[in-house]
Amino acid sequence: MFGPSASARHSFLAYCRDAHNQFVPMQRALAAKDAMMEYITHTGSALFACPSGLGNGEWWGQRLFEA
Repeated sequence: MFGPSASARHSFLAYCRDAHNQFVPMQRALAAKDAMMEYITHTGSALFACPSGLGNGEWWGQRLFEA
C-alpha cells in the first residue's frame, strides 16, 4: 500500500490576511527543513483573493473594488 507505487494526492489550504508575511515564510521554512521533502513532488501553487462576506445592499466584491 505504501512506498514508491503509492498514489496519494494532498492539498494545503491557508486563509491569511497577508500572504507575503504569513504564508511565504512558512512555505520557505518547510521547503528548507521538512524531512517530508524527500518524498514530495511539488506540482504547483496558487494564491487567490477572496472578498469578504456581503452586507445589506452590497454586491459581491464591492469592498475589494471600491477600496
